[in-house]
Amino acid sequence: MPPGIDLHLHTVFSDGQRTPAELVDLLAATGVRTAALTDHDTLEGIELFEEAARPQGIGVIPGVEVSVEHEGQDLHILAYWVDRRNPALAAMLQRVRDSRRLRLHAMVSRLHEIGIPVEEKEVLGRAAGAASVGRVHLAQELVEKGWVGHHGDVFRYYIGADGPAYRPKQTVGIEECLETIRAAGGLAVLAHPGVYQLEGVLDRLLAGGLDGLEVWHPSHTAEDMTRFAALAQEHGLLQTGGTDYHGDRDGEMMPGTMDLEPGMLESLERARRARFPAGGRTSSEDA
Repeated sequence: MPPGIDLHLHTVFSDGQRTPAELVDLLAATGVRTAALTDHDTLEGIELFEEAARPQGIGVIPGVEVSVEHEGQDLHILAYWVDRRNPALAAMLQRVRDSRRLRLHAMVSRLHEIGIPVEEKEVLGRAAGAASVGRVHLAQELVEKGWVGHHGDVFRYYIGADGPAYRPKQTVGIEECLETIRAAGGLAVLAHPGVYQLEGVLDRLLAGGLDGLEVWHPSHTAEDMTRFAALAQEHGLLQTGGTDYHGDRDGEMMPGTMDLEPGMLESLERARRARFPAGGRTSSEDA
């Protein structure tokens, strides 16, 4: 495993449990030397993350995990090295965050219809400080109020993709997302491809300019990782990985513990320099 690399991490600015500074302290304790912060649909935690990481000697790749839509399927695109000051990227992410609020309202309304009178204002209060509200905040409220005994059961029985209270996000399209990431100086990687139905989707992603696949992810079996590594090689895509760490929940891997391919970060940095020759220093140089 390459020492100290994790390219998929979350904080309280989306659905993680730790502040940027708290996450940095954990990364330092677990030996992570290069990290990508990839909160859902927001870049608001990156500056605090960079400030905390600098004295710890941890190199930061500014990133974001963007929600996109394909024929009713919710996909996540990891964007690395994006410019958080890019106005088009900021506008796109704001639209997705607005859709998250509308989805929350629709899910709360449906829960009321089936006899669970959860209060939307309580869920939003639980998400206070998070730029991006998500289903995890609703799940926390249901568990806290005793409607469901376990966080995972909320998704399994109520707000998962097959649940009676599930409502999809109204997100952006694949082509707009990939084009906006590229214009913001980023590389675009399909997150955890093992959770999707890829038939028809991958061709559209490739045509839109996808740069890579997240091969190494906790949800992937060894067979999945072998298959996605081969798929990435077949299509000339980059390969990335990370723990997708949110916090101290059941089944979560600690940051930096994913078994990654040697040379992964160097391949990403070469691709970035080739795409954006004036892109400035790499994360390794910042570390």
